[in-house]
Amino acid sequence: MKTERRHELATNELADWLGDTIERVKPYSTAITGTVLAGVVLLAAYAVWSRHSTAKVEESWGRYFAALDESGEGNTDALKNVADEFATTPAGHWSRLSLADAMLGKGVQQLFDDRDAAEESLKEAVAAYSSVIDHAPPDSLLAERATFGLAETYESLGQVDDARKRYQSVQDHWPRGAFAGQAAGRLADLDRDSTREFYDWFATQHPKPKDDRGAGQKPPFGAEGLDLEKFPLFDSPSSDEKKTKKEAADNSLRGDSPLKKIVGLRDEKTEKKPPKKGGENEPPDGDGDEQ
Repeated sequence: MKTERRHELATNELADWLGDTIERVKPYSTAITGTVLAGVVLLAAYAVWSRHSTAKVEESWGRYFAALDESGEGNTDALKNVADEFATTPAGHWSRLSLADAMLGKGVQQLFDDRDAAEESLKEAVAAYSSVIDHAPPDSLLAERATFGLAETYESLGQVDDARKRYQSVQDHWPRGAFAGQAAGRLADLDRDSTREFYDWFATQHPKPKDDRGAGQKPPFGAEGLDLEKFPLFDSPSSDEKKTKKEAADNSLRGDSPLKKIVGLRDEKTEKKPPKKGGENEPPDGDGDEQ
C-alpha cells in the first residue's frame, strides 16, 4: 500500500473517532464546561492567595526585624505583637523566641533586686519557649534553640531537675546541633554537688525591690540581707578572702550558667570602679575593706 493511501485512511479514522467522541460527550457538555470554569476559578484564586501569602510573609519578616530593634531598648511589646499577629508564620515563631530570650535576660537581672518580679518574668519566658517548641518543626534549629532556652530558664528558677531534662533533650534530639556542646557542659555542672548547693542556697535569698527601702538604706541583697554564714560567697572582708570566695563561686557556676554571667558582670564593674577625685583611694566611711 502506498504511503499516501495509508495516510489518507489514518486521517479518515481519526476524523471518525473525533466525530463519535463529540457525539458521545454532547449530553455532558454543560457539566464539562462547568468543570473547566471551576478549574479556572480555582487557579485564579490560588494565584491571588499565593501573592497575598508572599506579601504577608515579607511583611512578617519586616515587622520582626523592626521589633528586634525596638526590643534592644527594653520594649518587648512589638515582639509580642508580631508573635500574636503572625502566629503561624516562621517570623511569628522567631518573634516568640526573641520575646522569650528578652524575658529570660530580664528575669536573671531581677533575681538580684526583686525575686518576685524575677519569677514572673522567668515564668513568661517558660511559656514563650514552650509555645515555640509546640509549634516549630520538631527537628529545626528553632526547636533546638527554644529547648535550650527553656533549660536555661528552669536553671535560673532553681528548678535543676527540669533544667537537666531539657539540656538532656538537646543532646538526645540534636547530638550534632549548635547547642549540643553547651548543653553537655551545663549537664556536667549541674551534676556537681557544689552547683546544687549554690542553687539551694540562692533559692533561700529574697531580695526586695529598691522602692521598698527607705532613704539612706543600703540594698538588702548584700552582706546584711544574705545568710552568708551558710554560703558566704558574696561576703568580702578582705582581698584574700575575696579571691578565695570568688574562686569558690566560679567553681560552683562553671560553664555558661545564666547566673554566672550576671555575677561575673557585677564583679567586673566593681573591680573597675574609678578612684575618688583628688587621688584618694580610701573606701567610704564605715567600710575599711581593701578595694
